[in-house]
Amino acid sequence: SMRKQRSIAEMSMQGTPITISDQNVKLSELASGIDSIDDLFSKLPIRNAPIIFGISELVCGGRAPEMGPRHHLTAWWVLEASHEMERVKEGDENFGGANAEALASFLGSGPPPVYLGWGSMTAISAAHMTKLAVATLLKTGQRGIVMKRWAELGPEHLDTAELSEYAAENVFFASVLPHEWLFPKCSRIVSHGGSGTTAATLRSGRPAVITPVFLDQFDFAESVETLGVGVSTCQFNKVSAQQLASCILKCASDESIMAKAAELGARLDAENGVSNAVAILRAFVSEWTHEEW
Repeated sequence: SMRKQRSIAEMSMQGTPITISDQNVKLSELASGIDSIDDLFSKLPIRNAPIIFGISELVCGGRAPEMGPRHHLTAWWVLEASHEMERVKEGDENFGGANAEALASFLGSGPPPVYLGWGSMTAISAAHMTKLAVATLLKTGQRGIVMKRWAELGPEHLDTAELSEYAAENVFFASVLPHEWLFPKCSRIVSHGGSGTTAATLRSGRPAVITPVFLDQFDFAESVETLGVGVSTCQFNKVSAQQLASCILKCASDESIMAKAAELGARLDAENGVSNAVAILRAFVSEWTHEEW
């Protein structure tokens, strides 16, 4: 959103360091074959350096007025589904390699499931979140894939026979999953609205249900509503199973939401944020080495 861009742009113009991390990418792998540079920052013309945002203009509403020529919106930086599956086949636990066969079996045993995952977010307790997820699926009559993640959701938290039996028949739990590969195989995507999960959701072309917890998750929830590609709820810890079920059913019955989600997904899939970012960095390094400052 414009509000989110302004806050980040202000930080970057003030020289505030912004750190981006991804547990699925090892810096040692990215740096392989690159010669080391001693005291890099003393040699870089930082004031003229590009400031790069790994997000799509299609989602954030374009450039904020405060942005100058150094600010670039490149589109999201994505590890494509084919590369995810290479990691899965190698048994990489960061991409759910241990669950690969069971996941494929579950996907092939019925209609496309609803995905429910909240990453590192927690709301009340693991038991509350697990019961919310399974009760929601029960109310919609849908199969589901539930991400365990940091809260460690799982069937052991279910305390009624009805929920336990439904989960045993219709729900697949996993600690880690390859989102770029998996989401297009699901029917709807329920998440907290984190940047990475939202990127994979919108790129998949599937309707989104955002249950924000804090920070930019509310911005992404607003963007999903504005773009007409899904719906959002109140803050996650206040959401009921009935409310969440209603959101999922709305995304399943609203032809406009489904059509807009598919259209946006195709447009986002055509973007290449990594290539755009690399081109910007190459141009900067070329100008710097040729002393065009």
